[in-house]
Amino acid sequence: MPEPTDMIIPMLQELRSKMTTIETKIDRHQDETRAAFASLDARHKAIRQAMGADTLMAKFLLGDFEERLALIERRLETLAAKPG
Repeated sequence: MPEPTDMIIPMLQELRSKMTTIETKIDRHQDETRAAFASLDARHKAIRQAMGADTLMAKFLLGDFEERLALIERRLETLAAKPG
């Protein structure tokens, strides 16, 4: 049976090898996670821009609608002010 001191170095070398493998896997997963978050950030930005454009369009249409209502109200006031 080998001496315990003769077993320590090979065990440490094996542990170092496994740690390197684990670190490599962790680095790969971190890179994948960063890429996934970057993709989500890009999508989120696109959605925010689309919502902003939609809001702007709604304000534009609502403003146009309010202008038309104001014009109709003025016409009705003019008609109501006429005698007879």
